[in-house]
Amino acid sequence: MLHIFKGRESSHKRRVIYEKIASQESFSTLLTPSQNTLSLEKEYLDMTGKKGIFFEEVTSFERILAKLSTEIFSGNEFITQAGERILLSQIFKEERSKLPLLGNVSRREGFLEEIQSLFGRFLREGVMPEDLEDVLKSEKDSLSHRRLIDIHHLYRVYMERLHDKFFDVHQSVELFEKEGHRFSLYSPHSVWVLGFKNLGISEIRMLQAMEMHTGAIYLSLPCEEEELYAPVLDFIHRLKGYFTHVTEETIASGSTPSVQFSRGLAGLAYRKDDFCADIFEARDPYSEAEYIGLDILKRMRDDPSLRPEDVRIISPDPAQYGPVFTDVFSTLSIPLFRDERRLIMHTRIIKAVLSLLRAVQRGFPADLTLNYLKNIVPPERWEELERFENTVLTEGISGEGFSDALLDTSPESLRVDYLIPPMSFASHVLPASASTKEYCEKVKELLDELNFSGHIDEEAESYEKNGHFEEAMVLSQIWNIFYEALEQLGILSSDEPISFSRFLARLQTAIATLSVAVIPPSTREVSLGDLSRSLAAPVRLLYICGVNEGLLPGDYSRQLLLEESQREKIAEFVPGYTDLPYLREKGEELDLYIQICLTQDYVLLSYALSDMEGNGQLPSLYIERAKEMMEREPISGAAEGYLDEHYYLNETMSLRYAMNAYAAKKKETIHGITQEKLDSWIDRLCASDSPVPIERNIEGKLRTSATALETFSACPFRYFMRHDLKARERKAFRVESVDLGSFYHAVVEEIVKDMAVGKVDLDEALDARIAELLKEKRYRPFLETASNEYFLARAKAVCRFVLEAIELHILNTEFIPTRFEEKLRLEGEYFSLYGVADRIDQKDQYFLLVDYKSGNKSYQISKIYMGIDLQLSLYTKGLEEKGLESVGSFYLRIFEPEATGDNPQEERLRMLRLSGALLDDIQIATSVDTTLAPGEKSFVIPVELKKDGEFSLRSSVISKQEYQALLEAAHRHSEEYARQIILGDISVRPLELEKESLPCRYCEYTSICRFEKTGGKFAVRQVELPSKAEVLERLAGGGS
Repeated sequence: MLHIFKGRESSHKRRVIYEKIASQESFSTLLTPSQNTLSLEKEYLDMTGKKGIFFEEVTSFERILAKLSTEIFSGNEFITQAGERILLSQIFKEERSKLPLLGNVSRREGFLEEIQSLFGRFLREGVMPEDLEDVLKSEKDSLSHRRLIDIHHLYRVYMERLHDKFFDVHQSVELFEKEGHRFSLYSPHSVWVLGFKNLGISEIRMLQAMEMHTGAIYLSLPCEEEELYAPVLDFIHRLKGYFTHVTEETIASGSTPSVQFSRGLAGLAYRKDDFCADIFEARDPYSEAEYIGLDILKRMRDDPSLRPEDVRIISPDPAQYGPVFTDVFSTLSIPLFRDERRLIMHTRIIKAVLSLLRAVQRGFPADLTLNYLKNIVPPERWEELERFENTVLTEGISGEGFSDALLDTSPESLRVDYLIPPMSFASHVLPASASTKEYCEKVKELLDELNFSGHIDEEAESYEKNGHFEEAMVLSQIWNIFYEALEQLGILSSDEPISFSRFLARLQTAIATLSVAVIPPSTREVSLGDLSRSLAAPVRLLYICGVNEGLLPGDYSRQLLLEESQREKIAEFVPGYTDLPYLREKGEELDLYIQICLTQDYVLLSYALSDMEGNGQLPSLYIERAKEMMEREPISGAAEGYLDEHYYLNETMSLRYAMNAYAAKKKETIHGITQEKLDSWIDRLCASDSPVPIERNIEGKLRTSATALETFSACPFRYFMRHDLKARERKAFRVESVDLGSFYHAVVEEIVKDMAVGKVDLDEALDARIAELLKEKRYRPFLETASNEYFLARAKAVCRFVLEAIELHILNTEFIPTRFEEKLRLEGEYFSLYGVADRIDQKDQYFLLVDYKSGNKSYQISKIYMGIDLQLSLYTKGLEEKGLESVGSFYLRIFEPEATGDNPQEERLRMLRLSGALLDDIQIATSVDTTLAPGEKSFVIPVELKKDGEFSLRSSVISKQEYQALLEAAHRHSEEYARQIILGDISVRPLELEKESLPCRYCEYTSICRFEKTGGKFAVRQVELPSKAEVLERLAGGGS
């Protein structure tokens, strides 16, 4: 006997049914959708007042079939979701030539999922290949007809393969029909079917089999004699054709204000009752979630009896709204449970597995190896991992390099624990080719050796300790699902030998859409879900977000693989086929209607004017109906003060509200935060963000360098980061401008040493020096890639041209390079400066200082005078203290200039002249460049003689008095910088020069200091550079 309980879904109806079950003296089986078993158990106990489930079993049709087919008759192998995907992928590969239309699109992203979903629905609802044949016979030739021919062919082959290797749904049902009554799979007294609006052919056949071996079957359906229930009424009519004795009973429930509101939303006749409901118009999903969260807090504060489990949020788009609600509710400290399935591909442990296997396949490149480690190493070893990553990137370790021991014991321990086993596996265990099944077994061996299951247990335990029970439960399911996928991949694949690369591609295809269901970790949480997954349950507060056109109600008319007319034809041949836009829309409408009917106190409908990407959205027809019923406009998220009654419920929101009011210069009382804290925040808002001085533990003088003092001059905070904290950007093992600079320096310096003592074959010297440098690890990237080899060739060309120019200089000068990398020291009142001079050219007791630069730095006397460029002057002063006498200091820029004139060689050589200042002594000038003659320009130094033999105005010359005054000015600035450093200045105060970019443009610490010139909270050190004439005039007057 089948007894149907009809009537509108309500707490009263459920209570009546539950009490009937509880009053029975015999054992009962309660069948409900798999995802709702726990929810139904809880609701049953709450409504009956029972202490526990003793004479009832809550289960599902799927669990009964699985128990019979895999536990009792254990020889049967069920195909899993991963197996279905693997099988479909193989069929497409083998049958592609027989699929004129679908064969060309089978590699399109998401296509396999569409086919898998369609065939899954066919199997659940009893659609066979023969039914598709009947549809084809009724159609004329068209594009959709030809597509259906391909679908029919695929489905027929798919069904044949399933029967060959797996126990499918139909075989399971057949087994249940024959043997199910012999094993205590359901009660012999009564079976109760709850939480459904419809049943597939498999469930109906199972109920038919149960009917012969149980006392009665009771089926509860939401149903009244109205158009809204048309699909359910049609289902009841069909049921009567399957069962010989069907009785019906209507459990009437009284009307409530929420029922009348729900009827109005559904477009039914309704009575205007006072029901607490609102509409909220949000700017975007984030402001939707924010308002809902604050409204929950307000209502829970106003009504202490409200609990988190009394609140439900419905979203038609969990992918968009789920992360948003998680973020917002975390800020508001509201416990939230997201009722959804999660892809296992997005979990750390599966990312670790895939990265590891790809690393094995590709010979352990650094990026994949590090990605594997970042996803598998536990948090307590992250500091070791950080050091390991630094070592790998700075030293360019990759591939076989990981097999070499590291000097640092901490990263070495990590390498031994996590890399030695897979590297040994790759070199000794992994075959070049094998069958898919053999590769599956090898991968299991590797994962077992690395104790992946143990890592999962540890991570799950860590999540539980921190209160993240959802994550712990998700992890506990993942490994079984992944191992099932490996098992099915091995079973389904042929014995054909394939490469490990092809195996990895197949494995990734198999697990791409695998997901885990999350069971609520506790009942004391606000639930967020969609209408289809969760059991509609009585709640006190209901928030329905995303009530936008195309989202709620959903757009089910969109053409997928089957045309709407084809789906209708299938429904003609297969009674009960539900994949019809009309039925799906009605089903969603009924779900929404039921949930609102079950709401006791309050409903909020919210919609967003734009999605998270800023695309405009329109409100749903439900919003228009709600406006008409409520006869008022929505709460607008764009209106001023719309959060006035809510913001103070959370301190973070109160602060934000206060800051907005302050920025708008509004005078108003701010609630939810103490005056002391508010004043503190306003003080911080107005105050400079520049840090206060620190206490530097410097005993005596500051030990420093010219570069460090120049860094302080550019910005004290940059000095603090670089020289106090020694913070450095992680050095990647690749060719960068800094590498080119050091490379130029190393090449040029050594060859110039040889030039100073005799004739040098430049090509031979260059080849020898470069070969020597490439043996060093820091220059090894030059040989890593074709692009880096191009850089090397260009660098060699640059060095050659510069060396040609230097060779010409040496041949035509009396000042010979005699000292290289000369160490020097300069003492001041507040500092001891140490440095190394690149090159010193000497004649008797006189010297020229030459500093190599690969950038575009040039000598500017005004920058030296104002304390911005210090190095040349401080080095000159330090060398003079050794008893030498300076006649000038210069930069030699290492680059290959481009010429555009009639005499390019002469022009390029002139562009490589030294950049600096020389004493205004004609004899010294002609000694430095012996080719210099009246009326000519020097090829060596920035000097030009007039026809009368005097220096022209374009010459960069300076008197001895001015030169010494300039050196003293640089020294005074250095003393002041050292004094400020000792006093602890670390202010964010970048140097600003007219017509030049701030040093922030090239600073690696801008993300830390957060300097904003226009923000009004930082200061700059503005320096106005005097002209060269003004500087010389000041220097002539003593330099002050």
